[in-house]
Amino acid sequence: MFLRFFKNRILWVVGGILFAAVFALLGGLFVKILWNWLMPCLFSLPRISYWQAWGLVILSQILFKQTEHHFGSNSREDRHRKIRDKLRDKFPENFEQS
Repeated sequence: MFLRFFKNRILWVVGGILFAAVFALLGGLFVKILWNWLMPCLFSLPRISYWQAWGLVILSQILFKQTEHHFGSNSREDRHRKIRDKLRDKFPENFEQS
């Protein structure tokens, strides 16, 4: 019983890792195809290789990914709660329960 559960867990983990790797590799291919289709025609930029496209994916993740903290007073829910409370104090008629 325990051995079957352990084997299933290992298969799920290995499958998840393989899925993530394939997804990441296809992401680079997708960026390469789009870049080489659009950018040379629109902006006279050079064509890029697969690894350059993959580097662009990683660079864009580093530059544009927003990190969310699910703890502390900087979380999105806390900010929304503070704004809602301020609005509730300012305009109580808009927050009356019907």
